[in-house]
Amino acid sequence: MADGKKEVPQVSIKISPGEALDRLAILGVKMNRVRDPKKRARAAEAHAELSSKLLRFCDQADTLDALGEPFKQLYVLHNTLWQVENTVRRCEQAQDFGATFVQAARRVYDLNDERSTLKNKIDDMHGCPHEVKEYHGQEEETR
Repeated sequence: MADGKKEVPQVSIKISPGEALDRLAILGVKMNRVRDPKKRARAAEAHAELSSKLLRFCDQADTLDALGEPFKQLYVLHNTLWQVENTVRRCEQAQDFGATFVQAARRVYDLNDERSTLKNKIDDMHGCPHEVKEYHGQEEETR
C-alpha cells in the first residue's frame, strides 16, 4: 500500500439482523469500557462501519424504529455481561471458586440465554431463521 500500512484481510459473510445488532451492541460496550485508546478506536471504527450498513438495511426494511428497543436491551445486557464476566475473572485470579464465582458463572449463561432470545426476536421480525443452539439436557429448538 502507498501509505505503508498493511491491508487487513476481511471476510464478508451474511448474518441475520439479530446477529448484526448483537455485534453492534458489543462494539458499543467496548467503546465505553475498553481502557486502551487504540483498542477503543478499533471498536469505534468497526461500530461506525456496522452502523452504516445496518442503517442502509433498516432504510430498505423500514424497521429502524422497531429495532430500537431490542437493540437497547442487547446493549444493557452486554453491559451486564461485561460486569459479570469481570467478576468471574476476579474470582478466578484470586483462586476463589466459592459462592460468588458459582453465582456469576451461572449468571453468564443465563444472560447468554437472554441474549439468544433477543436475537431470535429480532430475527423473527424479519422472517429469518434462528441461530442454531443446543445444550446438553435441553430439548432441541427448531424453526
